Amino acid sequence: MLFWRGIVDDAKAAAHSKTDNERFCSMNQKRIAICDDEEDHRIALSKCAQNCKLWDNEDVVVDAFSGGQSLLDAIGNGYKYDYAFLDINMPEINGLDLCGRILKIAQPSIIFVSTHMENQPAIDRHYPAMLLPKPYTQELFDNIVRALHARQDAMNHFEFTHNGKKQAMPCKDIYFFSMAAHHLMITTVGGTFQDASLNLKIVEREHASESFYRCHKSHIINLRYYDSHDYKNVYLNCGGKLVQIRLSKGKGSDLKAAYLKKIVGGNDAF
Repeated sequence: MLFWRGIVDDAKAAAHSKTDNERFCSMNQKRIAICDDEEDHRIALSKCAQNCKLWDNEDVVVDAFSGGQSLLDAIGNGYKYDYAFLDINMPEINGLDLCGRILKIAQPSIIFVSTHMENQPAIDRHYPAMLLPKPYTQELFDNIVRALHARQDAMNHFEFTHNGKKQAMPCKDIYFFSMAAHHLMITTVGGTFQDASLNLKIVEREHASESFYRCHKSHIINLRYYDSHDYKNVYLNCGGKLVQIRLSKGKGSDLKAAYLKKIVGGNDAF
């Protein structure tokens, strides 16, 4: 079943009621936001969302927005979306800038839409976002959503090679990363592993959406296990034991902000 709430302009977005939001969010649903300044594209994309085979057993709620600010207003008023489909070329706020602003306050799965496939390199910095080209077909829509799921599943695991054997560790089970003798050291709930082919830059680049934080040039911590910090160190609760990790000078306020956003703010799924 499709719940269609139609085009939402700036005034209506500001007027969304909390009661209405709670009523919709209380059901077993996929909540979709579509932001495109062209009405025919909003309608076509909404039909694809309604008929997506991946959501056969779930209700689909679609909110369509003609501009980026109205979508930001809705999210700011408490609306939570599982997916946000963003047109790249829009007046006032383009899709790339809109994506960055959305991810500061919420974490929907982002899929860009565009008639121009050459935009793919520009969206790669928003990994794991995907690009759905226009005109839409149901098969292409389903394939893009399926591909996004696969990318996200891969990002939820950290792959490395230890003693010649490939390993895959759930990111939530990693306490911290460090560098020692040009090896990446991976300290986890199951012990410490090492990989000579990886480094901290790779961890930062490929797992930017995870709850990892670069607290020092030689350390990346998992904010899930943050306990406290002072001006020199971060303390992690690793299996009931406090572990002291070096903290770069002046990074205390940035660490606090990252913790509030990723953990307290609930922006990452645990």
